[in-house]
Amino acid sequence: MHFLIFGAGGVGSVVAAHLTRAGHRVSVIARPRHVRAIRDGGLRITGQHDLVAWPEAYSDGAEIHTAEVLLLTTKTGDTQEALRSVAHVDVGMAASLQNGVSKDAELATVFGQERVIGGAIAIGARLRADGVAEQNRNAGCYSASCQAVPLPGSTPWSKRSETRPSKLWRSTTS
Repeated sequence: MHFLIFGAGGVGSVVAAHLTRAGHRVSVIARPRHVRAIRDGGLRITGQHDLVAWPEAYSDGAEIHTAEVLLLTTKTGDTQEALRSVAHVDVGMAASLQNGVSKDAELATVFGQERVIGGAIAIGARLRADGVAEQNRNAGCYSASCQAVPLPGSTPWSKRSETRPSKLWRSTTS
């Protein structure tokens, strides 16, 4: 499966590395210095895990035309700019792993509600240096349309949700 991760800071880098390690094709869009470091030495994850992954790395979305899954992991203040730069990408589904209550609606305006799934992630991650992210907490990655999918070493805290994205908050906090 081809994942496009826009926003390869702490969270996006950790998710990209784990998906790459699991055998998926992963493309990340990140700041130019981070992209150069990933291309030169791989994407290193420290903390709870010690691994190096080799996702495809780009500083903008112009070179990417299709992806089965888009994961938006930018800071919420960068959402509109990020969506403008990937609006041309033909995606099968899109999910935001950002904080915020309007994130799914913003994705739907670009990709259509039928392609948007609710998403949440419960990890602690930060970018330590260009090409290096630290993961220091892991409780998994969740979707409004499927069972919780824990990352390695996680402790799931969500109940299964069969609802649309607007019900995600209730399903993961009850």
